[in-house]
Amino acid sequence: KYQKEFRPDFKTVERLIIKQKKDFLSILIIGGSLKKEIEYNLKLEYFLECKFKDCKILNYTSKLNLDQSSDLIAQADYYIGINNGMGNVSQMFNTNSTIIYCGPEKPTIRKFSEKADTLYFWIRSHNNVYLIKLHTYS
Repeated sequence: KYQKEFRPDFKTVERLIIKQKKDFLSILIIGGSLKKEIEYNLKLEYFLECKFKDCKILNYTSKLNLDQSSDLIAQADYYIGINNGMGNVSQMFNTNSTIIYCGPEKPTIRKFSEKADTLYFWIRSHNNVYLIKLHTYS
């Protein structure tokens, strides 16, 4: 249930990448070892390969430990993710990021990095997904 409710749909990820207006050389996918997370990220990998043909898509789901994932985020030009541990890591390393909030937390008080410029709240209702822009920091 968690994966279905709290993972953004692929079109949302695509829009957030395009919004950056950068030609990324590679897109890295990271995640844990839960079967549903591996399945989700494999589908995401395929989707991104079809959409960003000039970009190398690297799927490291279940292959990295916390330190290795943190190192990748620290070196990244941009991070997209839900409000979880890796989202907090992106802010700790001051990585340009978009954090998607999808629960009862108060996103406006969770921002602690100057480079976490846009916060979104993601809602699923009756098979529709809404991505609501909460705040853009400047």
